[in-house]
Amino acid sequence: AGFVERDYAYSPATARRGKLSRYRLKDNYLRFYLKYIEPARERIEAGIFGAPEIRSFARFDVVMGLQLQNLVLNNLPLVLQELRIAAARLRSASPYFQNETARQKACQVDLLIDTQYAVYVCEIKFRRTLSVAVVDEMTEKVKRLKIEKGKSVRRVLIYLGELASGIEESRAFDELLPFERFLG
Repeated sequence: AGFVERDYAYSPATARRGKLSRYRLKDNYLRFYLKYIEPARERIEAGIFGAPEIRSFARFDVVMGLQLQNLVLNNLPLVLQELRIAAARLRSASPYFQNETARQKACQVDLLIDTQYAVYVCEIKFRRTLSVAVVDEMTEKVKRLKIEKGKSVRRVLIYLGELASGIEESRAFDELLPFERFLG
């Protein structure tokens, strides 16, 4: 019915689809309901709290971050347009994960876009204020990735919220894309 998407991990080192894959619910309402509303359904039905109180639940920002990530992945053509990536140059675009082995550390990237000459490592964040720690997170992820020789790495932050001072000034990201751009 189109509610589930299978995301394969494409290898930026070989530009091939790996054997690893993960399934995700594409429908944001269903995701929100199952992760957030269903566990608290009895309290909501009892009238213990309403919509304003839901925002005060523990992990609200985490759940909304997953929602934003899903929304971005479901609208990949807009991301490619904002990054000025032509379809002809695109090799793959999906979430990426690598398991830890004796030779490599584990790594998870919200969206990895592989093109002919560059790999775009996209971090998707939702927070009222994004801390400068996102710079260190991105640096560590890029260090853990194995990239084809001769390709450049482009760091992208797609975010909803305010950027803490120091993020833009750090020049750690090649592109800062506020999610509001996708709404216009």
